[in-house]
Amino acid sequence: MKIIKIAGLVFGVIMVILFGLYVYLGGLKKIKFEVKKQGGEILVYQDVRGDYGKTCMMIDSVTNLLRTKWNLTPAQEFGIYYDNPHQVATNQLHSEVGCILTDVDDSTLLEMAHFLKVKKEPKMEYIVTEFPWKHQYSILMGIWKVYPALQYYINERTYNENGPVMEIYDQQNKKIIYRKPLFRH
Repeated sequence: MKIIKIAGLVFGVIMVILFGLYVYLGGLKKIKFEVKKQGGEILVYQDVRGDYGKTCMMIDSVTNLLRTKWNLTPAQEFGIYYDNPHQVATNQLHSEVGCILTDVDDSTLLEMAHFLKVKKEPKMEYIVTEFPWKHQYSILMGIWKVYPALQYYINERTYNENGPVMEIYDQQNKKIIYRKPLFRH
């Protein structure tokens, strides 16, 4: 009987800890979308084919190259995810991952283009929301919370669901910005 009480107590403590972590990572945050004109950022990145789970490692690779070769520490990192992992085989998923740069001269960008891909994100209307960045696990919580809400928002307004989703990891301002190009039917 004593073992059952101890097991129940341990289970209760674990559940409280897990719920606290869920709350801390933004699990109770209400997701609100806006349509905003954004874009225009300079992106340096790598193309990635395959599991989206390896994108963090690829972002770190780009960030480390910028730090070691050009002594740059970007304030924001990003991932642009082109495919829905529920509809496309894992080995066929396509993403672009890297860093957003500001105040970089054209000659440095030309040099970077020998090692990384470089482009300017188009300025246009996007469906946008923010989610708190508390820890690397915030990305997972964002996936669980934001993507279903985004799908609901698109369906409710009968927007075209085509197009990638960009996740901007702004650790300095402690947020993840989710941005999807707005395509009306």
